[in-house]
Amino acid sequence: MAALFLSSKTEESLVRISHLTLVYHHLIQKARHINGTPLDAFSQQAYDMKNDLVVAEMQILKHLAFDVSVQLPYGLMVNYLRILGLEDHPDVPNKAWGYLNDR
Repeated sequence: MAALFLSSKTEESLVRISHLTLVYHHLIQKARHINGTPLDAFSQQAYDMKNDLVVAEMQILKHLAFDVSVQLPYGLMVNYLRILGLEDHPDVPNKAWGYLNDR
């Protein structure tokens, strides 16, 4: 959960902690085959989950030495396709895109 939260920050598409904890609580209940009630955002359990998320995020940041700069490969792929004259090829751009997303 913390890794997802941190990655949303690095991509500037921030996910709210409360939304993330509600979804994770639901997924945990579903995985355990529990048909419980949704998590109350103001409950002690929700507060504990949010606190654990922040602590785990800080641990991830410490292990990464706070180096979270990310360069996505999509821009490079487009540049190489243009340099090679393959941006209009019927198969190559889709295959390149697939390799970046799947592997």
